[in-house]
Amino acid sequence: MATITILLLNDIDARSIAALSERYTAETSPSTRLEPQFDLCIACGPLGLPPSSTSSTSSSSSLRDEGFLSTLITAIENITSRVIYIPSSATEPNSTTNKTVKRHPRLTPNSKNANRVRIPLLKKLGVVGLSQQRLAGQNSDSDSEPDSDDEDNFVGDALACELDEISEIVKTGDILAISTVRQGKTDSGNELHSTIAKAAAIKGAPFVLVGGEDNGRQDIKSIESVPIITPGSLRQTGSYVIVHLKSSRSGSGSSSSGGGVFYEISKSEKLKVEGF
Repeated sequence: MATITILLLNDIDARSIAALSERYTAETSPSTRLEPQFDLCIACGPLGLPPSSTSSTSSSSSLRDEGFLSTLITAIENITSRVIYIPSSATEPNSTTNKTVKRHPRLTPNSKNANRVRIPLLKKLGVVGLSQQRLAGQNSDSDSEPDSDDEDNFVGDALACELDEISEIVKTGDILAISTVRQGKTDSGNELHSTIAKAAAIKGAPFVLVGGEDNGRQDIKSIESVPIITPGSLRQTGSYVIVHLKSSRSGSGSSSSGGGVFYEISKSEKLKVEGF
């Protein structure tokens, strides 16, 4: 039976990745190094850009940001050699909203940006990412609450449209990884997660990774029979999740799977790095 172990991260920076590396890298003493070793990492933005980067769109700033992310991803590659990442918004490099993008520039030889593209992993298993577009008037630095429930509904409808846009590239049994935009202080997570789960259930996704600026709380729950995993914020609380997938003849529960070998979660672990 084929198995795959995946490290799931959200909201990372150089300090938190360094702390995580101490737990798992080969340089760590065997008596203190933790298992398991990972087949890959999927990381959702924010990806730890310096605050000054988010307000600049010049070509020099873009090159600097790409260099910063390359260094950060290289640090993750000390934990596992294969890294898939999804930027959090248009302020991070290669977080394009282009619906026809085929591939993104490679920041390191072993990493790939999954935003709006499909990254194959194994037979019948891939990853498709989505960096949700920031809506007009949304300010990532604002702590103000939306004026009404209508705004939350609008955000949910906009996300549903974006999920529909990428549906053609999502194959049955693929993992979805989504970096959502900041929603202020409202508790709209349930509505957004339901929107995501409905789209994922159609494709028989083994799970959905949900990250982004407002997804700092660690949680694993099932909606529409689809596990929705929010790893929490590695940067703020040291939170992360490990998922073990196993092959399954029946797929992940979707009636559209049509049989064959697919993948489902055999075990999931909510963990934290000490000292955060």
